[in-house]
Amino acid sequence: EALLWRALAVGAAALVGAGLTLLLWPVGLGHTLMILSAFIAFEFVVGFYFPMAALIKSQVVPEVLRTTIYNMYRIPMNALVLLVLLNDFSLPTIFMACGALLVTVSAFQTQPGKQVKLERSQA
Repeated sequence: EALLWRALAVGAAALVGAGLTLLLWPVGLGHTLMILSAFIAFEFVVGFYFPMAALIKSQVVPEVLRTTIYNMYRIPMNALVLLVLLNDFSLPTIFMACGALLVTVSAFQTQPGKQVKLERSQA
């Protein structure tokens, strides 16, 4: 779980770095390399996230309710996607918002592990 938290923090830093690069850095080779580096770092985090999240979800979410809970989480995710697609946000704004969402998720990510450890200690 600590590794996942760190991976989410790296992903957030990559997205915020890409947003700041788009805002502050003049367009050129350095600009392109910074954006590419942020993209590669974020893709690394995405590749790391899915197996780790599946492991944690299998420990936290009961098998009987798993499909229902996952489908309920898709509703706000799709609402965010529609919000971004139907509005004309600038690219730096989108990167910064995604980075802020990742920071929020990484803060909340520490809570499920504490709950599972508490329930196991009580059993």
